[in-house]
Amino acid sequence: MIKKIVLCSIIICCSAAMAITYNEFERLVQLEQLGVETSYNPMHNSNALTTPRPTVNRLGGVLMNPVAGESLGLFDPYNGDYLGSLCYIGTGTPINAVQGPHNMIYVSYQVGDKVEMFDTTGTYIGPYATSANGLDNTRGIDFYNGHCFITNGSSGTKTIEMSAPNTVHRIFIQDGSDPFDIHFLPNGKSLLADIAGTTDNVRIYDTNGVYIRNIFSINFPEQIQDDPAYSNRFMVAGFSTNNIQLFDTTGVVYRTYALSGARGVYRLGNGNILGTNGTATYMIDSATGTQTIKRSGQGRFIELYRPPVMLVDTISATAFGPGTIVPSGTILVNRGSDTTFTMTPNTNCQLDSLVVDNVNHGGDSTTYRFTNVTTNHTIKAYFSTMVGYEEIREGRFIQLGTIQPNPFKNLVTIKYNLNQAGMVSVKIYNCLGREVRTLVNQHQTSGVYSLNWNGKDHHGSSVANGIYMIRITTQNQTEQRQLILVK
Repeated sequence: MIKKIVLCSIIICCSAAMAITYNEFERLVQLEQLGVETSYNPMHNSNALTTPRPTVNRLGGVLMNPVAGESLGLFDPYNGDYLGSLCYIGTGTPINAVQGPHNMIYVSYQVGDKVEMFDTTGTYIGPYATSANGLDNTRGIDFYNGHCFITNGSSGTKTIEMSAPNTVHRIFIQDGSDPFDIHFLPNGKSLLADIAGTTDNVRIYDTNGVYIRNIFSINFPEQIQDDPAYSNRFMVAGFSTNNIQLFDTTGVVYRTYALSGARGVYRLGNGNILGTNGTATYMIDSATGTQTIKRSGQGRFIELYRPPVMLVDTISATAFGPGTIVPSGTILVNRGSDTTFTMTPNTNCQLDSLVVDNVNHGGDSTTYRFTNVTTNHTIKAYFSTMVGYEEIREGRFIQLGTIQPNPFKNLVTIKYNLNQAGMVSVKIYNCLGREVRTLVNQHQTSGVYSLNWNGKDHHGSSVANGIYMIRITTQNQTEQRQLILVK
């Protein structure tokens, strides 16, 4: 029994920005399904200690960054390429968008004095915390053990710990510091960006929010991030120092990269640095410090969103003889879900038998439902011509031709040859067998036809990356083939 692991997409797959062949893409997907991360050789940095070779999962997430226009910008975590906007997140100076409980996206608003919730499609869910919970001049946020820690710069300059929406657990830190960001370590201790004026610094607290010590001084620190290129090292964006500094918890600063008015920071998979300020989002070369604009317009804090992993089983559905089974082919089914199959004989034909996992269920019912799927299955429908009628003659009434390109990104062209006039149906189905789009449903004369599909459903909305099925049906024949959408 073979199990498959599939990553749910957020809306956009990071592989869209990679210049690789389909075979390379397919190999990366196979590695992803096995839980293996791909490795690379980063550029050697002659101005720092020996650069390690971190493993980087090029398909494992997407970077989120509140950008100009009050939208949530998405960036490739490997090379920093701008992938587009997930959604409009509203006014109120959004600062930080992070992944939290239930895989939702939580956005903090500095002027709005709030934290709002969005789902992975960018749909607004509702408020998580507001000024009624004590939020005022809200800045960076972080989650630890399911609780949200929210930094605030007014009304006592405090960090509030929330246990659930609109539920204050406690005031985590309120010691005279002026917090702009909080970053939790795996052991429950936290780093705090303090902008209290004469004492600007990065400092460390214990698991109960008790001050331990200052790590090092830096003028107006904003976002703090892990530096995955090195063990136990971190990065901080210095707004007034106009740079990004790499440091450890002993206070040693290992490297500084110039960036005027730095706000957000993230180490990319290719070894370079992604940084933001009031002008743009930049990729900073880790060896030379050279800046390349990835998106013009202000940006704020940068965070990685990792899509949830979903277990998937397969159902292999096949029709034999004059009839159809829908859905058909190899169907991917989310673990624990239900799927219904419908068997339809051709005119003057009948369903003789339905064999499910090698057990014959006869031909009395033309539907079969798998419930709470937890393993792989097979379903086979056998049809025959009813007594007294002639067999449908041999020969092909329709020939499905080229499908190019496949995989496709924005548009695919499908060609087919109709050998005799009749009603023709051309439909697109997703991997669950659900109809996505009807391209043709009309009487056609014989001849060669060409049509396009732009990757959108009946409502004009773009569908997610994945495997789709094109099915062409006449009154006497059905042909189908897989399409692969890779944005």
